[in-house]
Amino acid sequence: MLIVSLIITLGVVFLDLLTKGLAENLLVGLPNQSATVIEGFFNFTFTRNSGAAWSILEGQQWFFIVTGVLASAVMVWFGLSKKYTNKVFKIGLALMLGGTLGNLYDRIAFGSVRDMFDFCFINFPIFNVADVALCVGVALVVIYVLFLFKEPEKEVESESVVVEKSENEEVDKIEE
Repeated sequence: MLIVSLIITLGVVFLDLLTKGLAENLLVGLPNQSATVIEGFFNFTFTRNSGAAWSILEGQQWFFIVTGVLASAVMVWFGLSKKYTNKVFKIGLALMLGGTLGNLYDRIAFGSVRDMFDFCFINFPIFNVADVALCVGVALVVIYVLFLFKEPEKEVESESVVVEKSENEEVDKIEE
């Protein structure tokens, strides 16, 4: 499963950086840096976001970089742990790690995250492949935690119990 997780993570990073580069090269210079795909529903719109969704904590790059590095380390630790072997959990972690690394690269290289998918029929942030991978990964981990995770059964040690019947009778040992 380690090889599959690695392929998923690297695949997300590759696809994310590829689509960001294509969007930047194709859309910069167009009016509003945007191309209509489905009128009133979906556009490709190139933008940079120095915050999180809806520009939350805009300009706090060091916070996002430190958080991204720490989160990546935690995801790698869980991914390599022998305790967590469920495929849904491992795939979720791989998607989350790929998304985190894709956006982390942008923050370090450009000081902001490049976004391009714009569902203009609702008030929703413009997003990228890394964001999609993060959301799907989080959903899979939540599904694992809520529905698939089972606490490991605790081993019960056998105990000897001594019971006295009466003054004249022997003492019996009962093993459980």
